[in-house]
Amino acid sequence: VNGETVWCEPGITLYQLAAQCACDHKGQPAIVAKVDGVVRELYYTVTEECNIRFCTYEDMEGKKAYVRGIAMIMLKAFYKEVPKDKFEKITVQYSLDSVYYCTFAGGVELTDELMANVEARMRKYVSDNVPFEKKSMSVDKAIRIFTEKKMYDKVRLLKYRRSSKVNIYKLGKVLDYFYGPMPYHTGVLQMFRLQKFGEGFVFIIPRPWKPDELPEFKPSMKLHRT
Repeated sequence: VNGETVWCEPGITLYQLAAQCACDHKGQPAIVAKVDGVVRELYYTVTEECNIRFCTYEDMEGKKAYVRGIAMIMLKAFYKEVPKDKFEKITVQYSLDSVYYCTFAGGVELTDELMANVEARMRKYVSDNVPFEKKSMSVDKAIRIFTEKKMYDKVRLLKYRRSSKVNIYKLGKVLDYFYGPMPYHTGVLQMFRLQKFGEGFVFIIPRPWKPDELPEFKPSMKLHRT
């Protein structure tokens, strides 16, 4: 584990192993891990001898999982703050450094009050340490679920999958599909901020080399329009 030999019981999860080994880096918790070079979520069970390296926010794999986690708690918060018949979808359009520009499609205006309420709800989910659950199901079943939820962008993605199975993530009652591993629970998603920008909004997260500090967001409409 992280270059050291560690003995453990077969069937232990990576999450339990990380706690057992106090595996963090400069106070940063493990978000995912590389097991024999393959990125795994922390609920992966270890059954045989292997090489494990835990990834924190400072690692590319850790940051990517962090972003996916933020996107899912943000989706869940919007579902709670916006009436069901007024919500269509949220799309992460692009990123610049550690700023992610998103658009909202629906029947309500993106006000400062709405953004504040969404952010407050996200922070509540973080403090509750809600687990991200992974469910494996057939692609056909996943397409039916997302069609019922009117998440047509996910339906289009799934139609191009070659395998017959797909992993769907669940947070409370919210389901979503992400291409890549997720954090173990919401408790690691401590640092973020939402802010209105242009016709949408941004979520801001730390730079990997300063994981405890949110960068200042300097809006550039000229860059945004390009």
